[in-house]
Order: sequence, then C-alpha cells, then structure tokens
Amino acid sequence: MPTIPGTILPAARLRVLAGFLAVLLASLVALPATADETVPPEGEPEIPHILMYSGTEGFRHGSIEHSVAVITGLAAETGAFTVTATEDVAAFTAETLAETDIVLFANTTGETPFTDAQKTMFEQWVRDGGGFMGIHAAADTNYEWDFYQTMVGAAFDSHPHTGNTFVVAPVDELDEATVQVENASHPINADVEGDSFPLREEYYKWQVNPRGTQDVRVLLSLDETDTYGLGNPPSLGPVISSYDDDQPVEWVKTADGHGTGRVWYTNLGHYDDTYDRADWQARFVNAVAWVHDGVHYPPSSTDEPTTPLVETVVTAPAGSLVFVPNINVVPEGQGLMLVNGDTLDHNIQSRETDANRRPLFRSEFASSGGMASVIGVADLEPGDYEYYCTIHGGMSGTVTVV
Repeated sequence: MPTIPGTILPAARLRVLAGFLAVLLASLVALPATADETVPPEGEPEIPHILMYSGTEGFRHGSIEHSVAVITGLAAETGAFTVTATEDVAAFTAETLAETDIVLFANTTGETPFTDAQKTMFEQWVRDGGGFMGIHAAADTNYEWDFYQTMVGAAFDSHPHTGNTFVVAPVDELDEATVQVENASHPINADVEGDSFPLREEYYKWQVNPRGTQDVRVLLSLDETDTYGLGNPPSLGPVISSYDDDQPVEWVKTADGHGTGRVWYTNLGHYDDTYDRADWQARFVNAVAWVHDGVHYPPSSTDEPTTPLVETVVTAPAGSLVFVPNINVVPEGQGLMLVNGDTLDHNIQSRETDANRRPLFRSEFASSGGMASVIGVADLEPGDYEYYCTIHGGMSGTVTVV
C-alpha cells in the first residue's frame, strides 16, 4: 500500500455530518434513561469530542507535534470528530470530562502526573462509558497504575523488530517491515486494501502478548519473518524469533475486558511519515467512530451491532461440569461470549490449531459470575469446531459456524 503524504482517502473527504447516525450496541440488560440525561434532538448528529493528551514524563517522540497537527486537521476536514489537544494534566477536570467522549493518549511516556483524585475520576468516567484511544508509546506509560495497564491491554518491553535495518537494505526500506491485516471485517479495517502492507515503524515487543487476554481483538500484527534488524536487541526474523512469531501491533477491547468503555490501541505512530499515510488517517477516523459508537464512519443501513452472542457455562446438578448448551450455533462473522454461571473458573479453547499451533479461538478464564470474550470465533469459516475447558478437560462443546 503506497504512502501518500499529506492526504487522506477520497472516501474520507466525502464524509458529511448529515450521514452520522447513532447506532446503539445491543446489551445484556437494557437500562432506562435517567431524567437528567441529555439526548440530542432527533435527526441531529452527535459528534464525538476527543481530549488529546501528549504529555511526556520520559522519552519524548519527535512526532508528537506532527501527530497533533494531523489529527486536528482530520477533525476539521472530515467533520467526524472535534479535538482539544493538551499537555497539561490540569485539563483533566470533571467539567472537561463531562464534555469529552474519548480520551486519546498520543506517545505519552512515564507516569502521567495525575493526582489520586484525577485517577479515580478518570476510572469512573471510563466505567460510565468513556472511550480511550492510545497511540504508540501510550503503551509505555503508567506502569504503576493498574487500571491503566488493564485498559490498554499490553505494556512495552523492548523494540527488537524495527524492520529491515541491515546496511545492505536500500535507504527507503530501512526499518520497513510487513504489517498483516487481521479481522478484516472489523469496521476499523473497512478501508484497508489487501491483507498486508509495508511500513517503516518502531515495532514494540510486549511484556505479555495481548492476544487471547481479556476481550482483545487483534486488528494488525507484525510479520516477523520479514524482520531482520540490528535493533535493541538484534532480530534475525525467522532465524531467531523473539516472540513466538506472534506480535500484535493494533487491537480493540473494552477497558476492563468485560464490556466497559471501548478501547483502541495502535503501536503505529513513531515516525511523522506514519501519520501522513492515507490508510493510517482513514483507519484513525474509523477508530474514532468505533470507540464512540461501535460502528464504521459513516454508518449505513447495513451496519449491525457487534455485541457477541452469549452462551452460559453452568453445572447442573452442582459438580457435573458441563457446558450448557454444548452446541453453539453462530452466524459467520459473529462472536461468542462465555458467561460463567458456575462456582468454579472456566475457559473455552478450540482443540483445532492453526499453522503456528495456536488455538483457532480461546477465551480468558471467567470466574464465578464473570464473563470472557471468546477471541477468534468471528474469524472462523463455516463448519464445526470442538472446544473444551483447559482446566476441566472433560468439559467440551462445539461451535457451529453457519
């Protein structure tokens, strides 16, 4: 996919405010609106407002100022969102958050100097439905804030894979590697052409691979067989793999992994050139729409809520350790949620694996009364797939994708 500095995709230029309709996600429990809720007049679009924070307490990326300029320009050109950029933590007040739909951390580093009261306020704002977006070093931030770490989904460990950095590589290919498109049907990937693209970036290795944790859905990953680098530490791609050939670079999730506040994080954003790419800009606008409403921008009559189907694990009678139901019929492209009605912890994992011997789908463990998204079901082709609980091997079932 070519780099087109200073432009956005033609489709983005055609976005108009009149086409913006609110699409509500289906939920397990429908809650009535309270009397003091502000409801936009019928027919008037609700434009999300972003509070963009780029304060740094550690390493400062040279691309920060450029990212602010590009994102501010996207807001003006597309009309898809509005944005206020700041590096002052004093901007995070109850009044400001009340007027904010999404908080964006752009290449932040170190421990954000929030007071305890600000952290508590921010956490409650997210739990009340506020969205979060993170760019690049947002995953190299707030290691001492447990809520933040859970919300982002992964933390920086090192960057061994910075693409092809051998001196024999052409200058324009230095640091360039192949990014693989996953979950191509996701609204954020709607404007992506092809199943991969080359990109010069600083790719992170994670302390814990986010794939399969919480309700993470990977959108982009790194083709590590295409990385030969003299980075820190050095990487020899397929010769010496530092991450078991699996390195997600962009994903979506919810803040707590159980449905509270939508989150989008991308590792892409180290260099100025990344923000100038038409595909990055289009995907960013789509990400704003997804974090705000769970849909592609602009929405159409074909947009459908992405809330996964719900199946329940129970023991009946107590101690029988069975999945009920044990055959789950799922439309192609739809997800699956594990809801644990038992007193013991359970998970779901497919018996079938892919070419890299990874399960085709799996969930985190759900404790008694808890829930866990089954990651990978939405990517399955029609057919029957057996699953089981990795703690209680006798508990098994089948997902039938139709």
